[in-house]
Amino acid sequence: MEVKFTAYKDIAIANGGSNASAPHAQRNYSPSESVSETENLSDRDKAHIGKHGEECLFAYLNAKFDNVKWVSKNNTLDVPGDDSLGYDFEVIGGDGNSQYIECKTTTGTTGTAEIDFGPTELSKAQECLPTENYSVYRVFPHGDQLQIVDLGNPLAEGNSV
Repeated sequence: MEVKFTAYKDIAIANGGSNASAPHAQRNYSPSESVSETENLSDRDKAHIGKHGEECLFAYLNAKFDNVKWVSKNNTLDVPGDDSLGYDFEVIGGDGNSQYIECKTTTGTTGTAEIDFGPTELSKAQECLPTENYSVYRVFPHGDQLQIVDLGNPLAEGNSV
């Protein structure tokens, strides 16, 4: 089962800034009725865009946190990746607790974007409820920079699927 969400660009992080003060209510998911912005791209192009987004998010997370593991097959590290986990990154806090992060890279520059969410991602998001230790980060172009947006857990209260 694959679910599509529309991600609203309400919380933007540019140049390594923080969105810690942004209220949770600004994170918004709703069922998508729009045509995918990547509909006419080849699978190879989609894979390249996704990998580039993960590379950028990895750099951002490493600048912000001490212990980041890139676990997807897109990783450029000398470790095998696993795309069946339902997340791309694991951030391990000083207390030993993990934050699981799924990266979604889109090509749209403003407004909304359709995001595909597969069964392993839905399963991991469900497993992490009611805690807030699962987030979807959207990476997308904005002018000549990339924006990184923490959309939270799509299954959390206040976010609709």
